[in-house]
Order: sequence, then structure tokens, then C-alpha cells
Amino acid sequence: AGAAGEAAPPAGIAPEKEAEKENAGGGAVDAAGTKAAGVMADTKAAILSVSSVKGEVLAMAPGVGLRPFSFAHVLEAKDAQQRVYETCGRAAVAELLNGQSGCVLVYGQTGSGKTFTMFGEAEADPRLPHEKRGLVPRVCEELLAAAEARRATAGIDAVLSVAYVEVFGSEVTDLLREGAPIGSGGEGQADNFFHAHRWVLEGRADVPIDSAAAAAGLIARGDACKRRAATAMNERSSRAHSLFILSLVQVTTSPYP
Repeated sequence: AGAAGEAAPPAGIAPEKEAEKENAGGGAVDAAGTKAAGVMADTKAAILSVSSVKGEVLAMAPGVGLRPFSFAHVLEAKDAQQRVYETCGRAAVAELLNGQSGCVLVYGQTGSGKTFTMFGEAEADPRLPHEKRGLVPRVCEELLAAAEARRATAGIDAVLSVAYVEVFGSEVTDLLREGAPIGSGGEGQADNFFHAHRWVLEGRADVPIDSAAAAAGLIARGDACKRRAATAMNERSSRAHSLFILSLVQVTTSPYP
């Protein structure tokens, strides 16, 4: 995803690097997936092609060879952030506005493009051009715009709140409150994981927002907290999981016109 004319990683799949095309024997695999002469049988794992038309990713798997993987949708390196949002994020926004829960799960190894997909090139910088923003800023913008429209035309008041937490083992920390343990009776881990889970779901970690700029500020605050934690303990950066949770409360304030 990215601005027109820029190469960027598709959602969930890192762009193929030239070095990754080389196999263990020093040979190479061309764009069509054909092994060059002299290539040894043991190859490195690599993505050979990505087709949004077929909804397919063709990969080279060690000990297996060529293997296609099929998906409902596949995004290519040339796809813009807006297409990523329309394909992966807009349905979740509609679900939330209609009173249902929605989820966008981004999974992959370090460097695969998770943060880029979710937040964009500069994560939460409000000065980032719209075309370079990731899923989270776009979701916040559309939810806030929809809430304002409903307030003006349908007499529905809405409050949008954000919780930004990190799960590391059995520890759940609040990234918007300097990494404080959630649901903890004291220092260290929470009383138990389920207590922390309940704490978050009950909205006790929520912070209300009324603008896209406010959302960007909270994302920046949480990201700064994550970086400090990752610097203090390197393994945390690859083993911790971040959850950006949006809660929408809608109340009818006048009869529908």
C-alpha cells in the first residue's frame, strides 16, 4: 500500500527482495518461478508472485517446491493505502456503526509490513498526507465523520473511545497510561489474564476522542510507550501483541425525522 507510484508492501505480505530470490545453492528463481540451471534442490522460502486477479500467492517452500495459496482477496505491492482500507477496513467500520463488533487482524513476522499497513509510513503523524495513512487513521476518520453526520441528520449522539493495549505473555499493559499493568493489584502482572481482559472490555482503559488529530495523538503516545518497552527488552518487540480498540456508544437524542 502507498501513494501512487510508490512501491509498498501488500497487507500481510512483505515485498520480495532480490536477496530472497536466491536459494541455498547460490542459484536464483526467476519471476515466473523457474529454477535457473545449477540450482540445488534445497531452496529458501520465498514468495514468487502475488496475483490480485486470481486471489493467489505463489510461494517456494523448502522441501515442497512451488505451492499456491488462495485467499478471498490478495493485495499487490502497487496497491494504494485506500484500496487496502476499502478491502480490509471499511466492512469493520460498517459493522461498528450498525452496533456489531468488527476486527482487523494483522499477522506476520518482523518486517512483514504490519505497522505500515495499520498506521502508514509515519505511523500517527497527523501531517502525513492522506494517501499515505494506514488503516487505523482511516477507520478513525470515517467513524468520526459518520458519527457527526448521524448527530446532524438523525438525532443520534455518539461517543468514540480508544484503548491501546499491549499483550506480552500473561501481562496486559495500557500504552496510553505509560505502560501501567491493567487489572493489577500492585506491581508486576495482572491478578490474572482474564481480569485484565474484562477490564479492557468494560471500557476502563478507554479514552474518548472527538477528532482525527486526537486519535493520532493517542496513537503517537502509545507508540512511544511501545518503543521504550522494546528498547528495555528486545524480545518484547517481536513477541508482544498490540491491540488498538475503538468503542462506539450511540444514543438517540430526538425522534428520527
